[in-house]
Amino acid sequence: MHFRKLQWLGRFLARIVLWVMLIGASFLFSLYLLLEHTNLGTYSASKLTSWLKQRYGVHIAIQRVSVKLPASLELQQALVYDLRGDTLLCASRASTSLIGIAQGGRKLRFGRTELHGAYLNLKTDSAGVLNLTELLDTFKSTTPKKQKTPFKLSIERILFSDLRFSMQRGDGEAIMGRFSPQHIDFQEIRGVIKYLQVTGDTVRMEIPKLSFRERSGFAAEEFQTRMVLCSQYMHFQDIRLREYNQDLQIPNFRMSYDSWASMKDFVHNVTLQLDIQPSVLTPRLLSYFVPLPAATDFPFHVSGYVKGTIASLHIPYFNVHVADVTQLYLQANFEGLPKVHDAVVNIAVKEFTTSLSDVHQVVNGMGVARFNLPAFARQVNNLTYKGELVGFLDDFVAYGRITSDLGDIGVDISLRLEENAATYIEGNVATKRLHVGKLLDYKDLGRTDLTASISGSISRHGGFKSHARMNIDNLEFRNYIYHNISGDGYFTPKSYAGEFSVRDSAFLLDFQGSVDFSVSVPKFQFGVKAERIDLKKIHWYEKDSIASLAFDVSAFFEGRKIDDLLGNIAFAQLSYTNSNGTAHLDGLRLTAFNDGGGKYITAESSAF
Repeated sequence: MHFRKLQWLGRFLARIVLWVMLIGASFLFSLYLLLEHTNLGTYSASKLTSWLKQRYGVHIAIQRVSVKLPASLELQQALVYDLRGDTLLCASRASTSLIGIAQGGRKLRFGRTELHGAYLNLKTDSAGVLNLTELLDTFKSTTPKKQKTPFKLSIERILFSDLRFSMQRGDGEAIMGRFSPQHIDFQEIRGVIKYLQVTGDTVRMEIPKLSFRERSGFAAEEFQTRMVLCSQYMHFQDIRLREYNQDLQIPNFRMSYDSWASMKDFVHNVTLQLDIQPSVLTPRLLSYFVPLPAATDFPFHVSGYVKGTIASLHIPYFNVHVADVTQLYLQANFEGLPKVHDAVVNIAVKEFTTSLSDVHQVVNGMGVARFNLPAFARQVNNLTYKGELVGFLDDFVAYGRITSDLGDIGVDISLRLEENAATYIEGNVATKRLHVGKLLDYKDLGRTDLTASISGSISRHGGFKSHARMNIDNLEFRNYIYHNISGDGYFTPKSYAGEFSVRDSAFLLDFQGSVDFSVSVPKFQFGVKAERIDLKKIHWYEKDSIASLAFDVSAFFEGRKIDDLLGNIAFAQLSYTNSNGTAHLDGLRLTAFNDGGGKYITAESSAF
């Protein structure tokens, strides 16, 4: 009897459970039909948004709401306005699924979430208050409450396409083609976000794949990182950015500040820490953040570490590899950025190796100036430099020593760059055992020790003009060492005007004149006086035991070749001495002119 009662009770409870399940399923199914096919969800959302408008002054518009079992929600044409009436957030379509809810709704967990055609528009007012923060503050109760656990939101995966994110801080205007932390505007954002977590004012997420384009032109075909954002810092780890021929790898990038209001003065209030692993950058990418002469795609391989604010930036180490053999390792400090004309720079070049052909590639590739490197200069394949650069970014002094297999060069040069104008150069150079023969590819020349000063300018179109002074202590030429050579002249790529003298015991000579190839018909004007040239001693003529030459000549003529020369050459004195005695010729004058369509050359002298 007792067993039968238990069987009956079991069957009764089973029927109850079955009926409860059927009723629950019917209720959920009916609710699904109501929400999916009767616009009840849209109607409920409309009532909710109307209540929010009346109660808090928050304006939210949603065109359609779709709910699917068990806990999926889809919004279409959703729009949220900030308290000033500007668009804060909008989306053409957004969907998500609720996985869990706890702590009275203060802990929410969502699964797969999608956003399409969304726009998040963040702005700060004059006090530095973010419009999103201002909106959320309207929901805070004025009644003091006990401290609760912070609100927590987690989303396992977010897929999005055609997103836009902007953040405006302050009233300043954005500079065309330049990234501005005060005017951030990312567009065409597509990709995936994983493990999004919002705890209080802290946001964490992983971005395994992302593409975007910023207002400045800065873009990424592929971007990935792990990041944390809060009211005191932004921390990005394992950044990888690829775009065209850029490949940037940053394992650690942190921005620290006191509050969101500090962002109003990003240059002075935000402290940076940036660790760059071997990456490929171009001037085009850098031009979005710092002013450069030109935005080109010339590749630089870089690594380094940067810390400090933009206004006071410190670089403990920075490595660059560019072109074929160029390597650079430096340490630097910058004070006063981003104002180029006011920024003070101190750069210590610990090691710099390059070649003249690499310099040619870099200067042309950077768009600083255009020039053609002479063929002989390509032979200098091993140049090293150690020194310092101090001054302003556009007006600085560089000093140090260049060493190579051809000899050593000490430099002390100032460089001044004027925007949309010329680059001005001034400085001193000193060589030690420099093999100019190999440098100029001329076998009769050997090594030299000299000091020189130069001042000049290079235009943006490659034009060059300079004034140079030079003193040569010694110069090897044809196995003879000349001493006491000096020169002073003005140079352009097609002209020279100046003077030089040689006060060597076997070679006494003075020259003064000019050569001008910048005109349609080249012009030559000079005077040369040689008090004594010992041809035997300097190995110019060795067939006689004595061979000495002296002369005083002046000339003025023009023409491209002998057939079209016009002008005259006059010898005030000409003498030659050998073992047989001395021969003199005074007052010789050669004149070339045209007369009646013919070419005439005349010679006049007291000797005939």
